[in-house]
Amino acid sequence: QAFQFVVWAGKSAADALARLEMLMGLSGFSSDLHSVRRFIVGAVDLVMPPMRGAGGRRTISSIVEVAGLEGPRYAQREVYRGPEWADRRAMAQ
Repeated sequence: QAFQFVVWAGKSAADALARLEMLMGLSGFSSDLHSVRRFIVGAVDLVMPPMRGAGGRRTISSIVEVAGLEGPRYAQREVYRGPEWADRRAMAQ
């Protein structure tokens, strides 16, 4: 079974999946949105969006499992949330 790890800056797992949809469209893959999402679900198991932490260092903010589709939307399940989330929430208040 092949394994590939790709990192790019994004705000959330949903943002990363939307970017993949856009990149597939730009590559010339022409199909309806549901088919594109089914293709992505078949290829992506986990999304780990980075977050800029203290001192500018990037850390993994969460790990989200892409579990399939629920109607037109991705079924996502957060399996890890980094401690930085609590810090970020406290700073916003």
